[in-house]
Amino acid sequence: MTQTTAPAFRIVGRTDQVTECEHCSRTDLTHTVVLVPLDADGTDDGDVVHYGAVCGARAAGVGLAAFRRAITAAERARVEAARAERARAEIVDRAAVRLTYGTAECLSGPTMCRIELGGSCVAHP
Repeated sequence: MTQTTAPAFRIVGRTDQVTECEHCSRTDLTHTVVLVPLDADGTDDGDVVHYGAVCGARAAGVGLAAFRRAITAAERARVEAARAERARAEIVDRAAVRLTYGTAECLSGPTMCRIELGGSCVAHP
């Protein structure tokens, strides 16, 4: 006896750019859920599908309420990852500014940076 498994999906989030369910072809949706199908190993191939909430919940094999909670969690994780990336980029930018202290690349110029402002220029507070 062979056992068939339902396709597994990774939830990416919601989008209002696509308003047609690719599963049932319903077109009057306000938004769709972006899903990435996973293979048997649990890896995705980069393809995405856009399902309505009901079709997405059925395809994922969970209830609608649990599916909506998973969508919200995926969107929060995506927002948090973007926030962490911005924070990391800001730290890198600050480090790059500190490296220019007293050099020709300083925004205030090397003379203003070190001598005229007593070592505290606009770029290096």
